[in-house]
Amino acid sequence: MFYPKFEFTNETIESHGIILHRIKSLKEVRDNVPKGTIGGFLPFTDEIKLSALSHEGTCWIAENSMIFSNSVEIKDSALVGGKAQIFDNVSISDLAIISENTIIRGNSKIRGSAKIKGKAKISGNTLITGSSIVLGPTTISDNVHIEGTCNISGKSIIEGNAQILGASQIGGHAKISGNARISGSALVRGTARIFGRAKIRDAAKIRDAAWVFENADICEAASVSGNARIFGNARILGAAKIGGNSIISGERIIGGATEIKD
Repeated sequence: MFYPKFEFTNETIESHGIILHRIKSLKEVRDNVPKGTIGGFLPFTDEIKLSALSHEGTCWIAENSMIFSNSVEIKDSALVGGKAQIFDNVSISDLAIISENTIIRGNSKIRGSAKIKGKAKISGNTLITGSSIVLGPTTISDNVHIEGTCNISGKSIIEGNAQILGASQIGGHAKISGNARISGSALVRGTARIFGRAKIRDAAKIRDAAWVFENADICEAASVSGNARIFGNARILGAAKIGGNSIISGERIIGGATEIKD
């Protein structure tokens, strides 16, 4: 037999041309959500079991969060709170937590124990899973895949088919696009640009206004900074440091403790 988790209240709000109803729990849902708890806002439906918030599990929408479509899927033990806004066909599941002023659109999927907060904007077919943390005002779109224990922050932009894996850290005004792949414990900050099929992996660090693109590979403990440009099939490895206005391209391989600043 179907036992609903919540009911619609008479409190409504209109946003983006859609009227939403605040909900109230009909039973204890999870810790801090006893019976009678006032929750966030959902689109009204006479078929309450078809609403965006699953009646199974301990999932919940709290505070002033707003769900704009019953095609949204919130299930398992997922939690949406703050002033988060969820649209379209977004799926939030497992132990994922969405909070503060996050906006999620499109067919995005947030899974695992991922946490999305701040003013993060996520859209397209983005997949965020694992224990990744995304802090706004980061913008993530298209077919981006984020997995592991990644930390994404600042005003960074991640788009295209980029993959952010492992314990990678992306921050500042960095932009990751194309088919770029960031993995290991790599760090990308500043106004760095990573695009094409570039790979930043292991403990590599890209800072300042450096660009890494085409098929370039930065790995191990190498670092690239300043206005350096690394492209072609170039590889920077070991503890090499490339900075200044350096241009490294073609088939060049630079490793060891080499330092290049011009």
